[in-house]
Amino acid sequence: MARVLAVVPVAPFEELPVLERSLACLRALDGGPRILYVIDSKNPQNDARAAWLREHGAETLVRGEARGRRAGAINDSLRVAGDAEYIAIFDVDSRPDPNFLTECLAQLEKHPEAFMASGPRIVTNPLESYTTRMVEAEYKVLTDLYRILDRGRCFKLFNGLIGVVRRPALEECPLDEGLHCEDVDFIQRHYARGRIAKYSKGTRVGEQAPLSLRELYGQRVRWISGALEGWSNLRPILRGPGSRRIKATAVTLLLMPVVIGLYGFAVPLYADKFWRARRSTPEFFLKFFGLVPYLWFLEVCALAALGRKITRRRVKWGATRRSSV
Repeated sequence: MARVLAVVPVAPFEELPVLERSLACLRALDGGPRILYVIDSKNPQNDARAAWLREHGAETLVRGEARGRRAGAINDSLRVAGDAEYIAIFDVDSRPDPNFLTECLAQLEKHPEAFMASGPRIVTNPLESYTTRMVEAEYKVLTDLYRILDRGRCFKLFNGLIGVVRRPALEECPLDEGLHCEDVDFIQRHYARGRIAKYSKGTRVGEQAPLSLRELYGQRVRWISGALEGWSNLRPILRGPGSRRIKATAVTLLLMPVVIGLYGFAVPLYADKFWRARRSTPEFFLKFFGLVPYLWFLEVCALAALGRKITRRRVKWGATRRSSV
């Protein structure tokens, strides 16, 4: 597993307890990969977070500027990647299962045409608020969707590029540091070259959901802004060597956020799944009857992102509240 470098970009506002929980999880990964934290710091010469991480066995790369934010951090990590053949990308709140790397590597070795592999997302803080419960319900639906897309060898997006990426894929296509969502652009460019992303059903990666509707609004406006940026890359995909399924689903997935409110008709199909996964009867009713208005909330986010694109206003990034998980 020494050929895998696990990279975690760290924003200036992330606090040490968050990194402590992150490192504990990554050190439990099967195979014991190298672990690198790329830290954007206001005090690069004396960052206490970097000192603690090094003391506890992690490598650090401290940047005195947030150039390119997350995209810049991942690009810069290649300078210190050594002989790593694969780059595993995580966020500070990522909580992968211990077998995450081995399962993703198995997919990449089985499919030479794949440039990255990942697995289902789960919410690690579902009991914090109404918002986190609804995001958990959304992720259950998305898990089913991605299993179908993978079975049909269709186009897939993995938010944040959380997963395992072949190193040459990052070297050939460095992340665009000027975009809202560099992950959408990166994945599209590889599909335009005839490559694919794989989905492993045998593992999972947890992440925190925003704690409030206000925070969720800001997150989703950024995400959907990235999807709207991705429309400029559709032509190369449609003209590329990919199958008709890939081309059709590439268009569909980028259009979906703009009309997400119209998908409320499908909610009754999940009644049985929500019932079997319930922690309590009130929670079942909350998710079942709350999912339709939640989808329309996401529709409002999409309209806001569309308005910003039309007026050419960039979406601001800010500090994110973290749960203690």
